[in-house]
Amino acid sequence: MLLDGVDPRRLPDCELRREITLATQENVLFDGSVMENIALARPDAGPEEIRAAARAVGADAFISALPEGYATEVRKRGSRLSAGQRQLIALARAFLADTAVLLLKEATSTLDIPTEVAVRRAMDALVVGRTSVIPCASS
Repeated sequence: MLLDGVDPRRLPDCELRREITLATQENVLFDGSVMENIALARPDAGPEEIRAAARAVGADAFISALPEGYATEVRKRGSRLSAGQRQLIALARAFLADTAVLLLKEATSTLDIPTEVAVRRAMDALVVGRTSVIPCASS
């Protein structure tokens, strides 16, 4: 397996880590605005890039409907948001990061059916053009 044409075993750990994004069922949101939480992936990203990432994963509509839109404070661990909203913000962050490798682990396991459908659509948009590792559910 090559990562952008390079054997990953030859990359320094710090470079390899910069090319991998992890999204799990329990993503971390920090005290701050929705925009700040998405921007953690790329602090140099402008507001339009952040909004484009949210649109790409289907999060823009719910974010825009929040009391202060992208400026809405999510509070510690995203306590103002539902599990699905937190997950979509985390996926927008992963989209903005634009890494070569995406690891998705149980990204929908704690969601209700309608929210799971929305998150699965977001994941479909997120995996385009990158290596994605999505473990199969065990039966």
